Amino acid sequence: HIEVELPGIKKEEVEVKVDGNVLTISGERNLRNEVKEEDYHKVESHYGKFSRSFTLPERVDVGKIHAESDNGLLEVVIPKLHIDTSSKKIEIK
Repeated sequence: HIEVELPGIKKEEVEVKVDGNVLTISGERNLRNEVKEEDYHKVESHYGKFSRSFTLPERVDVGKIHAESDNGLLEVVIPKLHIDTSSKKIEIK
């Protein structure tokens, strides 16, 4: 389970991908805030690319990884691969 705060960034501007055992979250921030008043004009810009990579453990079900974004919070759920550890007697033929 990974949570990433991305305030002001739309989910369409973020990419989540898995390559081998590495999960990468990347995107580009392009924010521009402009205020025009009678006696002043202010422009603030925040921009740039970002990327963060995480090495996944061996027992991850890559096919069931899913991500959701809500109000600037990206949540990536990484389920463990179910491995049957129950014992079973094998009949010899």
